[in-house]
Amino acid sequence: MNEKTALMKMIKKYDFALYELNLYLDTHPKCMNALACFKKYQDLRGKAVEEYTQKYGPITADQT
Repeated sequence: MNEKTALMKMIKKYDFALYELNLYLDTHPKCMNALACFKKYQDLRGKAVEEYTQKYGPITADQT
């Protein structure tokens, strides 16, 4: 697997984790552990997306 594919897979994994955490937080809004985990994955995803776009271009049409 090349670096581009590996990086995209990582972004998709972060997206999945964020989606699931979002669902959990909908029903458990006061869970500080889940909120901390959500913020951690948001940061990780942001860094991965930034790295991807710098190396390979935008992922979506609204990215510059």
